[in-house]
Amino acid sequence: MPKIGFSLQVQYSQPTSQVIALLKDAGFSAVSPVWSPELDLSSLADCVRKHNMTIQSLHAPHKGIPLLWTPDTPESIKAQEKIISCIDACKQYAIPVMVIHGWQGLVYTFPDTPLDFRFFDRMVDHARLQGVSVAFE
Repeated sequence: MPKIGFSLQVQYSQPTSQVIALLKDAGFSAVSPVWSPELDLSSLADCVRKHNMTIQSLHAPHKGIPLLWTPDTPESIKAQEKIISCIDACKQYAIPVMVIHGWQGLVYTFPDTPLDFRFFDRMVDHARLQGVSVAFE
């Protein structure tokens, strides 16, 4: 039976453990948290398991997505490292899918310089080696 999931962020006024309990009581069977360096994924995974739920995917951070497709600069390298860390967290916590935006925002002016998609290959190769699927949103 397919799981019914909820996109989970660390923005609620209730502690995450209470949010998970409320979601379980409402009939959800999975969560898809948004990764950030501040996310305590270990505690979240424990809480989800305690409620007999699963983490069906981990959403990569939204901020800095356009940097992923620019030539290597200090800023783009930091953004790329966050995505690699997100993939590594998927492997560590047996989360099968990392969701990532291909771009950010509905209205955007593309730069005059050509986009550089070398990181795309690196990201997908790294995910494959970790046993993680990448879903583009």
